[in-house]
Amino acid sequence: MGFRKISRILPAFLLLVSLSACGKNAGNAVQKDNTNQNNGDNAWQQQQDSIDETAEEAVETITVLTNRGDLLDTKLAEYKLLFETENPEIVVEFKAFSRYDDSVAQLIGKSDYGDVLLIPHSIADKDLAEYFEPLGTVEELSKDYDSRYLWEKQLDGMVYGLAQYGEPQGIAYNRRVFEKAGIVELPTTLRAFKQMLRGMKTTLPDVLPFYQADAEYTDQRLLNQLLKADLFDKSSQPGWLNAQIVFNRGEIGCMMVDWKQLAKLQEADVNPDDIAFMPYPYNTDGIQSAKVAIDYCYAINKNSEHKDAARAWLDYILQRSGFAVSEGAISIKNKAELPQILKDFEGVELVVESAPPESYIIEEKP
Repeated sequence: MGFRKISRILPAFLLLVSLSACGKNAGNAVQKDNTNQNNGDNAWQQQQDSIDETAEEAVETITVLTNRGDLLDTKLAEYKLLFETENPEIVVEFKAFSRYDDSVAQLIGKSDYGDVLLIPHSIADKDLAEYFEPLGTVEELSKDYDSRYLWEKQLDGMVYGLAQYGEPQGIAYNRRVFEKAGIVELPTTLRAFKQMLRGMKTTLPDVLPFYQADAEYTDQRLLNQLLKADLFDKSSQPGWLNAQIVFNRGEIGCMMVDWKQLAKLQEADVNPDDIAFMPYPYNTDGIQSAKVAIDYCYAINKNSEHKDAARAWLDYILQRSGFAVSEGAISIKNKAELPQILKDFEGVELVVESAPPESYIIEEKP
């Protein structure tokens, strides 16, 4: 091959080599860019995973044990929503039990009893510190709560359970019946109460003046007085289910029932606003008093891993939720207003059954 022919081929060959090299370099550049992008994507995903993990760690889930399965989809759902709106870092989950005491007592025996719970009645006071977190001394808690309600679940002045609410003891009455009978003031003594029933018996002969619902909730002193005065006749007492209806309709004047029955009386027929609740007619030296019972107390599991979140829920349900008033009960907050159905207890000295020990006296606040 001649020199001139080779010289013509060489530039073309060099061009091909050059283009091949450029293509290879371009391919490497693309591959390098893809690698960088993949590395960037992986770093971004790792960062997102880290953020998600941190977010999950920031949210605490607390389990609240309750005996009110009937409220899970209504009031409790509403309280949960409002609380979680105020505290987005906390999620509340409820576990309801129809046989609350037995079920939760078994869970306590297995050391698996949620974060917030109502103390079962089977737990002895001497064992409170073993299972529940101390909530503060009586003096400390009395800044927010009426000290009369702080003695139910305490040991040596340290409180382990806060009363869900106070349950007043008294007599249900029908406002419309009282109006028809011309009763303008509620009786505050046994004598006045008996006179009122006699007047009702005369004025409204088709109305049963007095009904006793259940011997378990009977004030025996009052019942004995009515028996002696011939104002109570067991043979005239209708069955409980029927009595709820006729009481709501205005065919019974007064009913001796447990406070828990008030909701049933209001729902029994179409006149819920006619149902009211008055203190027992007891008066000592011009001062009328009424007993208040405490059924359940809220507590925090001593072994909970979310004690601060649990305390936030406990404080919310007692201080800001309005749960006690919505149940027609007495809130344990200081200076709390009474619900509408308990307005007749205003000005009455409330005597809480769990009184403080005589050796333990709290100085009155100025």
